[in-house]
Amino acid sequence: MEEKNVSGRFQIRVSEILEIQKRKREINGRELNEIDFLDDNGMPLKIDEKIIEEFRFSGLNNTDFITTEFYKNGFDGNP
Repeated sequence: MEEKNVSGRFQIRVSEILEIQKRKREINGRELNEIDFLDDNGMPLKIDEKIIEEFRFSGLNNTDFITTEFYKNGFDGNP
């Protein structure tokens, strides 16, 4: 969470960065096909198994699977 300050500069607590990194390690430390990704309403995303299989060869990690939006279209929708 961004801290409020007078200078207008962005501020973040070190503990928050460490917690984010810990969570990313937890996500990336699992097999992709063992993760249920949920939408903002808590409903599981329907991800084609073919897309998950394609991603294994991308060289990226599980959080990249989401941030690159690979989960939506696989290689068909990504350069």
